[in-house]
Amino acid sequence: MKKTTTTSRTPRSQTQPRGAKRRSPAPSQTSGKEFGEGNYKATQNYDRAATAFAKSGAVAPAARAAAPRTKQEAAEMAQAEAEGRARSKGEDPALHLENFFVDLTKP
Repeated sequence: MKKTTTTSRTPRSQTQPRGAKRRSPAPSQTSGKEFGEGNYKATQNYDRAATAFAKSGAVAPAARAAAPRTKQEAAEMAQAEAEGRARSKGEDPALHLENFFVDLTKP
């Protein structure tokens, strides 16, 4: 005789039907939280901080501090950059087009 085991399962009537999509909570239920890529507050904070850093004059000292200190460190950085570029799709060709941006203020 074959031995069977029973498992406790939630009855189908208490679960979502197959193929049903879960819905995200209504805005009133999120209590002001922002989620995912739509976090506009975080984007604004980052933009303000990046602008402030660029205007502070601390960019050049930070770049000097990040420079390689030894030839070995420089070689490791070059190797890491080469590995990253190997996976890249390349630069956007539009960056190198002459007169790509049109001045709409001129007739």
